[in-house]
This record gives sequence, C-alpha cells and structure tokens, in this order.
Amino acid sequence: RKLKHDPITPQEIRLNLMKELKVVDEAYLGHEEDMYAIVEEIKPDIIALGFDQIHEIATIKNELKKRKLDVQVVRLSKYQGESDLEGTRRIIQKVIAAHEFQKKMQRIEGEP
Repeated sequence: RKLKHDPITPQEIRLNLMKELKVVDEAYLGHEEDMYAIVEEIKPDIIALGFDQIHEIATIKNELKKRKLDVQVVRLSKYQGESDLEGTRRIIQKVIAAHEFQKKMQRIEGEP
C-alpha cells in the first residue's frame, strides 16, 4: 500500500464486502508486484477508478495499449448520497451488534 494508509480491516474482508454490494458484479484482489497482471488475467471490459484514486487515466490507457489490452478506463464521480463516514459507522455498528449477539448466545448455550 504505497499511496494510502494501512487499512483497519484485512483485504479479504474488504473484498467480501465489495462482492456483497448490489452494484458490484465481480470483485478481485490485485497483485502487489504488478497492478496490471489482474487485468491481463480477467480481461475486463471496463476499469472504473474511484473519484479519489490518484492514478492517471492516460497512464493506465498507455500501459494497457502496450500490453495489447482493449479496456475502457473511466473515473467515477463522487457519490452524492450519505457520507463515507456515515456508511462506515453503520458497518461498525452492525459488526458490534453481531459480536454482542454472538457473545450473548454463547452465554445462553453455556459456551466459554
């Protein structure tokens, strides 16, 4: 993770969360040594960059062209709904509630 802070949740959990979103058809983890390797493997029609990702579309298109990959590259606009922080708070609340429920069930069932 050269460009951002270290995430709190492991990448596998974040990947599974992404896969559960209604708007996501498929989600994959990339390769740290070569971010284009996953593109060569799955051959997507479109690469959608987040509004805040620092990658330049022209640079990506040039690299894709060198690798003979015909992929459309787009940048998503910022979501105008609830804030990211609000969504994160809801996820945290759900995780805490699930954990508390699990502990309660363990007490009821007599598990340690």
